[in-house]
Amino acid sequence: MAWVTNDGEYNGTSLVLEFDFNQLNEQQWSNLEDMSSMDRYDYVEAILAGDDDKVRHIELDNFTEEWGL
Repeated sequence: MAWVTNDGEYNGTSLVLEFDFNQLNEQQWSNLEDMSSMDRYDYVEAILAGDDDKVRHIELDNFTEEWGL
């Protein structure tokens, strides 16, 4: 089993999402480790729900640079 919290804290007041370790692939685990702790809960929740659009959105927010002035 694996788990993430909604606020990146592990203090007993957080929402906890438990899931099977094998439900994420190797790249998703790597992304999870490298992303903001505040996005981890939503990321895993989107993966488990099969919400590919939300998964991509979270990945873009965490792993791409915004271009502009």
